[in-house]
Amino acid sequence: ERSGMGFAFMEAFMDELEVQSKVQKGTTIIMKKKIGDSSR
Repeated sequence: ERSGMGFAFMEAFMDELEVQSKVQKGTTIIMKKKIGDSSR
């Protein structure tokens, strides 16, 4: 069973992963992945 592995996979494939949780407001997940060559 793979239950509970979601965050491990998200972290493995993203450059940045931020979780913001606020009582009575919910949870926001911000995932950032750098793509392409930024030196061009």
